[in-house]
Amino acid sequence: MNNEMQSINISKQASKASNTFLIIYLFLYVFQPAFLPIKMVQFLTVFNIVGILFFCASSRKLVISKDISKTIKGYAPFLLYVVVSIPAHLLFGTSGDAILANIINLVLMMVYLITALLFLMGLYKRHGYSLIRFDEALIIICIIQLVCVIVAYLFPGIREFFNGFTLRNSNETLYINALNLYQGRSYGLAENLFDGLGCISALIISLAFCKGLEKKNTKLNIISIVMMIIPLLNSRTGLIMAIIGVLLSLLFYQDNKHRMRTILYIILVILIAIAFVYGYQYLPEETKKWFGRGLNETLVLLKEGRLTGVYEELLVNDFIIPDRVLIGMGASPEMLGFGNVDNGYVQFLWRYGLIGIIMFLVPYISMFLRVKKQSRNMNTKCICIVFIVLFFVYMFKMLPINNSAINFITFGYVFYSLGEIQYGNEQ
Repeated sequence: MNNEMQSINISKQASKASNTFLIIYLFLYVFQPAFLPIKMVQFLTVFNIVGILFFCASSRKLVISKDISKTIKGYAPFLLYVVVSIPAHLLFGTSGDAILANIINLVLMMVYLITALLFLMGLYKRHGYSLIRFDEALIIICIIQLVCVIVAYLFPGIREFFNGFTLRNSNETLYINALNLYQGRSYGLAENLFDGLGCISALIISLAFCKGLEKKNTKLNIISIVMMIIPLLNSRTGLIMAIIGVLLSLLFYQDNKHRMRTILYIILVILIAIAFVYGYQYLPEETKKWFGRGLNETLVLLKEGRLTGVYEELLVNDFIIPDRVLIGMGASPEMLGFGNVDNGYVQFLWRYGLIGIIMFLVPYISMFLRVKKQSRNMNTKCICIVFIVLFFVYMFKMLPINNSAINFITFGYVFYSLGEIQYGNEQ
């Protein structure tokens, strides 16, 4: 009897240690704080490869389910198209160096993503999917980031300490310049404290809010709304995405038995929105100017239909259409000397053309629809729709597939859900 109790206690301790490791790993991968002189994603990729080799050695093979295999194979036509189109780009005069830079970027994103997903799936399979759920783990790390954001906001010294990691160790000139230039934002512990963090937090806020609807957990819904402080202080785009994600969750989470609860949630969202408006006056002056400028530009768009500020930049100035619309130019506008372009649709059009966009979006949307079709969980079905919509919203601002953390969250959610369905552990 004593031996059995000891065995149970050891098992619980091992499970607790594994969950703690998973939380730390996800925080480092998703937010990628610049603790090291090399990119955190590069360090973790080496770590992932070692972990994958360990899983293979201990179980002799790393089994990939048929559904996950189908999802991966769905992108083969897009990758083949990218390779086949290279001679055409060279023939039409695109710089070989620019094409190579674009290919290297794509390959790196694939290596980062594939190694991270294989490690994640190997970790969950090793524990029989008994670890904390992927979506719940993401919610926990977002709460940790929320604490970091609030602490950085309240204590300027800690903000300088957090940002110091990026200023000392990051090789991303864009982030360093942004930290020096934008004093009204950049609160938290991450290398990218701007629109990347905004998109990441919006995805996880949507997860948390939908989870609250599923569990009928009002506290979790309130926490998910409070999490909007992260994009509020760092990314106006992220705040808009988070609001859209919450509204879509209310719209698509179909629970006919609890219509009144849904109405109460809508009232809750409105009340918290009013609290945000009231709290606006307590923001630092630089933050108020930055946020107020975006708010005024939005109001002009809604009331007068005029594009000003960031909307004019993204929807007018950034709309530089390439000469070859169908197959693109094989590289980004910046690589070809056409200036900086943020708009993700334009970036995609330049790099891969209209054909490439379609060949990527078909398997991308299909993988979420596959999960939605196979899952019995209303929360999972809802999140699949929300993630698809938020992808297209973020494309107006940036190219999501160029962000390893965003890729990890979206693809990770799909792969985890498919694996959970296969193991019969879906809740």
